[in-house]
Amino acid sequence: AFNRAEADFWVHDNESADLTVTLPPVLTEGQDVLVGGGMVEVSDPVDEDVEVTLTSLDESEVTVPAFVVISAGGTSAVFDLTPVDDALLDGDVMATVAASVSGWNTGSAMTEVRDNEVPTLALTVPADVSEGDGAVTAMVSLTGEAVEDITVVLSSSAVTEIGVPASVTIPAGSSSADFDLTVADDPDMDGNYSVVITATSAGLTQ
Repeated sequence: AFNRAEADFWVHDNESADLTVTLPPVLTEGQDVLVGGGMVEVSDPVDEDVEVTLTSLDESEVTVPAFVVISAGGTSAVFDLTPVDDALLDGDVMATVAASVSGWNTGSAMTEVRDNEVPTLALTVPADVSEGDGAVTAMVSLTGEAVEDITVVLSSSAVTEIGVPASVTIPAGSSSADFDLTVADDPDMDGNYSVVITATSAGLTQ
């Protein structure tokens, strides 16, 4: 008689499934966590619990959990969305969230993350200066951090009295830049007077 022999082995399923991700069309920086705001769906009911990997392709705009589980017999699961509140003047940005399972077709969706920083330009100058002071430091500043170099155009209402450079650049990664006011020293007995310095940049309000 022969002894009975047994062996266990895995049979890998060659059936694929399609994943679909659904996101709200718009999120805003600074808003609370959107509980259950995202959803992942599979094309057919699953026979057992399936762990779906979630990935935000721009974690500086929105974050998601590392995974979500579609329960046995189900076709979908929801997950939280967390808009990131940064200090960047980066405008409205499209962010993508992807869902994946090994051997399945990956799904993804996009949402618009609206910037909550108002792009405002401010100008800081001394309250008063005296003829002969020479170069006096002034500053232009933003309400947030620049994501690229921003050119600010400068002008003086009395260039013969207070001179300014034609422009100054706020570099990427910064929120301000200094420049010099050049105070003239003339021989005229013209008394005290007011001079207006103006700073402008496309897309920024003052």
